[in-house]
Amino acid sequence: MVASKAVNGASGADEEEEEDFRLYEQQGDQVAAARRQITRALKDEQRYERAVQRCACCKPSPHDLHVGTYFTLRLKAQSLRLAPSHCELLPRAHVESTLRLDDDAHRELASIKSAVRAMHAAEGSGATCFAESAVEFSSMPHVCVDCVPVERGMEAEIRYSNRTAPTDINTEWAQNNKIHELVADRPLRRALPHHVEYVSCE
Repeated sequence: MVASKAVNGASGADEEEEEDFRLYEQQGDQVAAARRQITRALKDEQRYERAVQRCACCKPSPHDLHVGTYFTLRLKAQSLRLAPSHCELLPRAHVESTLRLDDDAHRELASIKSAVRAMHAAEGSGATCFAESAVEFSSMPHVCVDCVPVERGMEAEIRYSNRTAPTDINTEWAQNNKIHELVADRPLRRALPHHVEYVSCE
């Protein structure tokens, strides 16, 4: 009887030790995973800080026409200007896409766009084309929304060109032809998730 009890007791202790070891291994895996996440987060933070430090869009410029709470309206660099009043809208936060901004920022963006349209209309333009290229997120670029005045009578041609250009390019656009028509009740920020790269024209 005593011998039998001693064997059973030893067997129970072995099982407890095995269970403790399994728990220890699981905790070790969780700790290792947490360390990897922290390491990645620190590296991303360092990359972001380096991107901001070398970003000309984050710095004030003598070409700044208006500095709002969330956006700066800046005259486009002369070498890249398509018209004398070609401007660009730059978020004051270093973000890769306007989709990553909150509701207040989007309200200010809409307000400044309205003012730019009025400015271009007063100069005799037929419309304003707002173009945004949100691409190459891995390099952490600063998104820019170009505000280009459109010559009166050319609105339909610009619209047609913007719709057909992606389908005429023999690259990834030809294989992944996804064009979203944006309307008032389904703007860009409701059409795409914030992590998707895109080119938009308004």
